[in-house]
Amino acid sequence: MTLAAWSDCWLSLYVIPAGLRPSTLAMYRRAINAIPDTLMKTELDKLRPIMILSWLRGVERTHPRAAQLDRMTILQMLHKAYLLREIPFDLSPDAIPKAKHHAKETACLTPDQLRQYVAGAAAVTGRAWPALLLCCCGLRRGEALGVRRTDLSGCALQIVRQRINGHAAPLKTRNSSRTIILPEQIAQQLRDAPRTRSGYLTDVTQAELYAAHRAALAALGLPPVTLHGLRHSLAVSCAASGMAPAMLRQLLGHTDIRLTMNLYANHPSATPSPTLGALTLLPSRAA
Repeated sequence: MTLAAWSDCWLSLYVIPAGLRPSTLAMYRRAINAIPDTLMKTELDKLRPIMILSWLRGVERTHPRAAQLDRMTILQMLHKAYLLREIPFDLSPDAIPKAKHHAKETACLTPDQLRQYVAGAAAVTGRAWPALLLCCCGLRRGEALGVRRTDLSGCALQIVRQRINGHAAPLKTRNSSRTIILPEQIAQQLRDAPRTRSGYLTDVTQAELYAAHRAALAALGLPPVTLHGLRHSLAVSCAASGMAPAMLRQLLGHTDIRLTMNLYANHPSATPSPTLGALTLLPSRAA
């Protein structure tokens, strides 16, 4: 059996039945498609670790992050082949060193810039504003697009779903299901948003949301941050303002508090400063 034939078996026997999210399944497919033909046409019993390492080292020189994902995929794929006795060796992770990749710090808005965004972007973004406002309140993009009007009761916002490609989907993790207590003025803006036929706070597409975000930054003269950067901006500002890590973890819907600490509490912008006070325009606690 060739590596190409085994990759098809591995996908159909292990990956697809696992019920992974579409984005995760697509990641595995991309990694398999990146394997060069010379390896894919190789019979499993003739495959050698040095052949895999040589390929990954080449990828690492130009795309270190992709090399990490490719390595993870082929290690998992060949480990299953070993368990089924399709190959005579179990490829040790130590034999294929992990590619070095240093992720860039996510660009963030300062508290004053975030308040400026909240105060001024509504006039620019139109129908997309409710979702952008929710991103400023710490929601992930899919969570913001998945909020229905019935999820808001007073100042309490229930995060119970996300929306991907226009369709409701389960949240990222169990801990993503949470209740956020919003400041009254933000809750009122969401209640005042025009009603939609679908019941969602906004019916814009993901592409329209991105476009509205870029337009708001340009109109307000704010630095270029990603849409997910709004969530980061809130988290870093809350950490700098002294929010307890456990509360911040709950606000963001993280599963592990170590993730919260590594991403935000130790972020360079989270160093306490006299200019960074509590964010009066943004969520102050999670229920």
